Amino acid sequence: MALSSGTGCRPVNLTVAAQDRRRSQDRNLAELDRRRDEGTIDVAIWYRGRSLISAEEFALNEFDLDCRDLFESALGGETAWDDLPEQLAAVTSLKSRRGQLSAVEAPARIAQVRLQQRENFLRRAQRYDLAEFSEAQEALRLVEWILRINPEHAESQELREKIETLHPRKQLTSSLGIELIEIRPGQFNMGSPLSEQGRELDELTHAVRISAPILMGLHEVTHGQFAEFVAATKYQTQAERNGSAYAVKEGKLQSVDGLTWKNPGFVASDGQPVVCVTRDDALKFCSWLSKQEGRQYSLPTEAQWVYACRGGTIQSRFWGDTFEAGDGFCVSRHLTSDIAAPQPVGSSQPNPVGLFDMLGNVQELCLSRYGEYPSLFVENPVHSGAGSRGCVRGGSWLSVPAEVRAASRGFAPFDQARTDVGFRVVCRPN
Repeated sequence: MALSSGTGCRPVNLTVAAQDRRRSQDRNLAELDRRRDEGTIDVAIWYRGRSLISAEEFALNEFDLDCRDLFESALGGETAWDDLPEQLAAVTSLKSRRGQLSAVEAPARIAQVRLQQRENFLRRAQRYDLAEFSEAQEALRLVEWILRINPEHAESQELREKIETLHPRKQLTSSLGIELIEIRPGQFNMGSPLSEQGRELDELTHAVRISAPILMGLHEVTHGQFAEFVAATKYQTQAERNGSAYAVKEGKLQSVDGLTWKNPGFVASDGQPVVCVTRDDALKFCSWLSKQEGRQYSLPTEAQWVYACRGGTIQSRFWGDTFEAGDGFCVSRHLTSDIAAPQPVGSSQPNPVGLFDMLGNVQELCLSRYGEYPSLFVENPVHSGAGSRGCVRGGSWLSVPAEVRAASRGFAPFDQARTDVGFRVVCRPN
């Protein structure tokens, strides 16, 4: 997707759009076949799953769609396969009574079935020995599944807090005062469902596993922190060497003479995120900081960024599906009309894993090259393309609401500096 603000050209690929659903179907059907061949699911479950996943959308009623969602949840690792028959039976039982249920009763019954699923997961989570790290992580996986569906579920919130207290995540503060927190390994679905509002052609859903922990900055790198790097190294950014950077003027992205990180077109305070830096500028900062501290700092990959941004949620934004509910979580002129520049980092509430400004404020550079997503499961992906455009994520205070989503993809040439693009760092735990 083009870098936000609605300007620039999008990489329109109709082949990707036409094949998107088919790729997801093929991947899921192949996994069902594998499980049948291994004997981990019986033939009846295999046949039903194949029938639902290969069916056209218009051929399925709401009960069939619920069953397909259950299969896709199991295929994505969010639901245990052992629980699937019971869950399918509950929906099937409801379907058999469809004619007896009113338009008011049917949604209520579906909600009741889903509530039962959550309660079953909670009981399983409560049986684990939380003092043991491995068992606590299994319990946490179940609890986070519940919270994806119902973020306000009080018992699950309490259990997650207990696990976090018993097994706190590692934290680090760099010599520049950059605060980082541990993002633990896990698996998630990258991309967006076909039904997501604002979805673009380059958001093919695929499973991704992050296999090792990382430490990620709580905030974007600030103007003051970048100034310390420049003072120590006498480094000149690409915008300073070129004498210009890009900004949105009269609704169009334009090169503007004289714009740099020091003079981004607004009064920049030390606490604001640094902008007008390119991917190479950000990597030079990371390289210098690595040498200073004996740690390996870098930009996050696109997958690491999305995994951290979602924080275990499955909605289009970590606060929910509607953009308007982001007031207090997101710096955007579409929520607060008088915003004309990025705000100091940490001005909004954090996401579920404690990261600030993952959506809104400024867009964030990633290590990954931009390209078409794979259709199959991948582990620790770095690049999705091979060109000279880098991934940029999160939207900014300028971005339209559709671009302020966890799945929304941006890109920029490696040598492009913009007044609404900054970065945050990651590093490996020692």
